[in-house]
Amino acid sequence: HGQDGHTATLRAEGIERSITCAAEGLASLAQVEEQQLQGVEDVCSLHTVHEAALLHTVRTRYSRQQIYTRVSRILIALNPFQPLPIYTADIYGCYASCADSLDLMPHIFGTGHDAMRGLREGSHDQAIVISGESGAGKTESAKLLLSFIAEVVKSEGAASSTGVSGVEERVMRTNPVLEAFGNAMTARNNNSSRFGKWLDLHFSAPALGMLGCR
Repeated sequence: HGQDGHTATLRAEGIERSITCAAEGLASLAQVEEQQLQGVEDVCSLHTVHEAALLHTVRTRYSRQQIYTRVSRILIALNPFQPLPIYTADIYGCYASCADSLDLMPHIFGTGHDAMRGLREGSHDQAIVISGESGAGKTESAKLLLSFIAEVVKSEGAASSTGVSGVEERVMRTNPVLEAFGNAMTARNNNSSRFGKWLDLHFSAPALGMLGCR
């Protein structure tokens, strides 16, 4: 931004606008860095991070249909309100076989990969917390995570050796049942969950065959 008296000039993505505000308000504005306008994959890679830089990064990526933004291992996900070709078998394969999700673009499958990797490499339980406003896509994110984990378990052959056969499909079918008990229409979402969900997946050790869910 540039400033002249009480007027600030904003330039972003070929659009220039002038706004008028108090001088003390202009003085409190942080200087914009070029890197903050690029829509980086990981907010932690910015030299200077503040609320405006984070919001603009997410906005820029969303305009490119890149709905995921990373803050180290934390994933910011925006609801695209349209189907996107980012959950294909090829993309699943990339995240299922990668050594570290940070080597790839931010994705909900990367979060699933991190959880499974934590189970394989250590003896500690793993937890994934999904939060957001109504209509943000929490339920869809949970379904995508479940589908990724179920496919990883099946592709590794763990279910046939130490897990319970077919349990992955039964776990995936629990979501419509849960949704039937407490969904309602809101101003933002025609199918809004009216309750919190807790899914506790159980795996055998060390092969990580899926045993069940509660």
